[in-house]
Amino acid sequence: MRIAVSEENVLGPRLRVVLGLAGALCGVSAWLLFDVYAQGQLAPRLHLFLALFFGVFFGAFLISVGPLRLARAALSSLALAAVVASLVWWASFRFADPRDLFASTETLLAVVLLSTLPLPFLIAAGLPGAGWHDYPALFTQSWSIVVRYASAWLFVAVVWAVLFLSDQLFLLVGITLLSHLISTDWLAYVLTGLSLGIGLSVVDELSDYVSPFLILRLLRVIMPVVTLVVAVFLAALPFQGLSNLFGQISVAGTLLAMAVAAATLVTAALDRDDDEAVRSKPMQFSIQLLALMLPALALLGGWAIWLRVAEHGLTPPRIGGLTGAGLLLLYGLSYAVSVLRRGRWGARIRRDNRVLALVVIAVAGLWLTPLFNADAITAANRVARYQRAATPPGAVDLYYLKTRLGHAGTEALATLRAIAARPEQKALAERFADLDAGRLGPGAKVPADIADLRARLTRDLAVRPKGEGANLKAQILSTRSVWQLKLWAEACTRTLPSGQPGCVLLVGDFLPDSPGQEALLLTRDNAGRLRIDGFAHRSEGGALMRVNGARQLLPGAKAPSSVAVIEAVLAGKTSLSPARVQALDIGGLQLMVQP
Repeated sequence: MRIAVSEENVLGPRLRVVLGLAGALCGVSAWLLFDVYAQGQLAPRLHLFLALFFGVFFGAFLISVGPLRLARAALSSLALAAVVASLVWWASFRFADPRDLFASTETLLAVVLLSTLPLPFLIAAGLPGAGWHDYPALFTQSWSIVVRYASAWLFVAVVWAVLFLSDQLFLLVGITLLSHLISTDWLAYVLTGLSLGIGLSVVDELSDYVSPFLILRLLRVIMPVVTLVVAVFLAALPFQGLSNLFGQISVAGTLLAMAVAAATLVTAALDRDDDEAVRSKPMQFSIQLLALMLPALALLGGWAIWLRVAEHGLTPPRIGGLTGAGLLLLYGLSYAVSVLRRGRWGARIRRDNRVLALVVIAVAGLWLTPLFNADAITAANRVARYQRAATPPGAVDLYYLKTRLGHAGTEALATLRAIAARPEQKALAERFADLDAGRLGPGAKVPADIADLRARLTRDLAVRPKGEGANLKAQILSTRSVWQLKLWAEACTRTLPSGQPGCVLLVGDFLPDSPGQEALLLTRDNAGRLRIDGFAHRSEGGALMRVNGARQLLPGAKAPSSVAVIEAVLAGKTSLSPARVQALDIGGLQLMVQP
């Protein structure tokens, strides 16, 4: 596959000069924005706008000049840069400090998608004999952008590697010229941009040799393997059950990442048209099967996120995850319907890819507008969950509302503060007192009522077996930091379905060779994961120390959820048993395989 370059482009040998100068100007702009004017010499919002504008403009211009005429590339890049920078500037008003906008990875991803996905459409619109909706041109340009930029950045890395090695060689004979040049701030920016521009121009000149053909062929080799893995996973799921699947925090990310990979592999295998697509029956069957399984991956990933939302409420990352799952489900359903309708199913998937790419661009743009403000949605959800008693007063994360959600969080705090002023809302008022006194969040001040905090844990932290470990519990609470005690206290407010506090202290002789009894304190963190804190005496009469608490899953067993573990301990459904580990004793030295 050859990278499509407009035959009307008459730059010829001047392409290196044009792209080299453009890259150098990009470096100068970056130096001015990040070094010269980075120390408050520009208004923060203006600085953000200019950084996004020039970054998107040069990024689009450098990749568009090869396929398009100079003027067309410049106009298309200016339009894209203006739209992206304006939307980011608008979204920055969600925060007092506009830089806080990019504390959210989801917002950063939306900006990246909005800056890159329109590029194939803009380039295809300027190619002779094509159009902005021409799928072969869109497919070719999408993959060529990836290959050209990857090759150019590899060239930049080689340039810097040669410079550093040359500098080290010169230093051996006392020549420091390169050291002074490399340490010059503006030169580093300019040299990087210049190398990038020249690298892109060389890739354009060698478009017959540097093309996405190799990558696409390699992806086709991987596709049957991915299809088999997904098929085995989905086939085994009914037998393994969903409890183990959703017991891990990373399951949603894994499922959605696999869904993205599946959609990419299907698109790569279908190529730009039927003539370039895979033709063998086994490969076509593999494409169809993977397309049919894609909705299941997206649905399971979205369900895993929704379980977190139902238990803990919305956050911008969870809203972003649900949005991504919804978009992937659209891809999966469109692919599955196309395959089930038979006939020219490959052509229908290509058509849907074009439409769905526009949908993703629209959603990324909406993410930066008030119509889809994840911070405001999260803040409103936190207030609503408290009002319907889904979140107890002690678990309301006021510090999160104050520091992470911008103006929306401030408004939510004002609403909750008004609620806390009611006579029956004493617990929430105490929570606000902790916030105002700096007793919430990292680096919290030592509260004057630390005795009350310990008394609350003494009351709420159950000990099992019953009637044992009272002294051990008192020692633990008296020696822990305030921040640790508050984490445990918050964990105890996360009630279980049975209505019991979500914390328990299990006492027993876990280390027979150590003096006294040991204890395991089991709690659930914000993500619903089981947290284990161990405590033991290292010597007879010695101080109680914190030790590592470990877990081991027996072969063939299913990992129970954190709720199931704590409920079982509270119900007394536990027993001490030796760990299933055999050690080789050699003169007092024990050798073993650690599970």
